[in-house]
Amino acid sequence: MELLKSSYCNNYNIGVCSSCKLIASDYQSQINFKFSELEQLFTSLDSSTDKISNVKISDFVTLDQPLGSRYKAKFYVTGTTDGPVIGYADASGNIYDLVDCPLQTKLINKILFDLKTELGVSRLPPYSIQNRSGEVKGFHIKQSYSSNDVIIRLVLRSRDNFEDAVKVIDKLVVLNPEIKIGTINIQPEHKAILEGVREEIVYKEGNDWIEEQIGGVNLMVSPQVFTQVTPYIANLLYLRVASWIKELKITKVLDLYCGIGGFSLPSSLDIQSLSGYEISAEAINCANRALARYRTDSRAFYQLLDIDNELENLTDSFDLAILNPPRRGVNDRVISFLNRVKYPYIIYSSCNAKTLVRDIKNLNSYSVQKIIPFDMFPFTTHYETLVLLKAI
Repeated sequence: MELLKSSYCNNYNIGVCSSCKLIASDYQSQINFKFSELEQLFTSLDSSTDKISNVKISDFVTLDQPLGSRYKAKFYVTGTTDGPVIGYADASGNIYDLVDCPLQTKLINKILFDLKTELGVSRLPPYSIQNRSGEVKGFHIKQSYSSNDVIIRLVLRSRDNFEDAVKVIDKLVVLNPEIKIGTINIQPEHKAILEGVREEIVYKEGNDWIEEQIGGVNLMVSPQVFTQVTPYIANLLYLRVASWIKELKITKVLDLYCGIGGFSLPSSLDIQSLSGYEISAEAINCANRALARYRTDSRAFYQLLDIDNELENLTDSFDLAILNPPRRGVNDRVISFLNRVKYPYIIYSSCNAKTLVRDIKNLNSYSVQKIIPFDMFPFTTHYETLVLLKAI
């Protein structure tokens, strides 16, 4: 695919940001590039065997309007008290100002602009990676697709300037009433990690969470839980999973790496039992809080579990296992467990097609039935792939 020399992103044109490596090409060319890559990866599965016999990759599920489609972002903060810089880090660790990214929503960009202004007014010292000094290290923001409610998180090195940071958040709330929750996270270590363990809610309007109506249900989103960056596509992804569960007449669902329940909650009223497992306590709390609106019986629940190391403890039978692991995929213990128990079906969703195909190769008790790619990360080389597997 030929890349043009310019795009509608000024940050890309002047060489400040290259995160969206495909942004200079037209949208259909981007999709063609991703589809070709996915096709090549799946050709490594021998089509002459039962693993992927006669299965064609479906057309990409795409966005009508990619611009302004990103509802979540994380930023580094650096610079000086007179000139704070809010943006992403390049491969060399340099951070460039990105308060006007065309991929993000207008509201996110406005809040970033306001943050930059208020940090300058407050004289809070941004963190210097080179000098290992300063206080403000990062900023996270999530916007609800359905309500426009916003969560903001300001990351500090220590509590030395805690009260001044609270004042910055209070001012952002005045300027942007869509903000419903503001937190301060403490990350004391000199690492390329944009958040620490300690976090405190310093502003909230109502609950400790906001709601996201997606997949036909209301999901609960608290500050530290994982959410998809492009909710328009996430909605279609979750609905497709729900349609497969209905078509296959699934009654007992095991949801692994369940997060806040996006993949399984939409089907919770249509199945007999639902068991979801996840290592994040905050995500489990959100999932159960949402589930309580739809079911209160003991046959549907979300529970803490270190899936990578404790999955062998599960003894119940299921018709379907849903997998949505991190980019690294699943480990050998999970693969061995799934090959041994041989559930009738697996639905595997991944943002890393390379580890997805690797894991499918190792799931030797299952064959590929359907493959659907979703453009979850427009303008970039990344995408989400949904695969239906059936026990052989």
